[in-house]
Amino acid sequence: LNEMPNALGRMKRLNNRNVDRNSLVSLPSEIGNLTNVGVLSLRDNKLTKMPAEIGNCVALHVLDVSGNRLQYLPYSLVNLQLKAVWLSENQAQPLLTFQPDTDEATGEQVCFHQNHLNVIYNSLMPSSGSDLLPSSATRNAAR
Repeated sequence: LNEMPNALGRMKRLNNRNVDRNSLVSLPSEIGNLTNVGVLSLRDNKLTKMPAEIGNCVALHVLDVSGNRLQYLPYSLVNLQLKAVWLSENQAQPLLTFQPDTDEATGEQVCFHQNHLNVIYNSLMPSSGSDLLPSSATRNAAR
């Protein structure tokens, strides 16, 4: 699978979406219409960016974007009540940018602070506390 169809946004009752191990390079902005999706797994794709509209997925509480090519997460994620996020094995940096920053290509503000994360996992199945990423983000519930 190289791309997700725009029609995905019409699946209003969808509550779990797993598109692991494909060749996705982008997500349609219509993903923001999935207001009932609680778990979104995009592991091991080729994503370089996530659309800001993902912040409209108000029920989203688990997000797995490990194994992609992300350099940052969209600022709109601060609107969500995320409980767990998997970020490991992204191409650009060992830890994605969490401080306020601006995407040079779009001018969009990106950051990852003032959210409700309980934990950020370095791998899907942490075997010890060392698998938890250090929290450099401010005003989080991360531990």
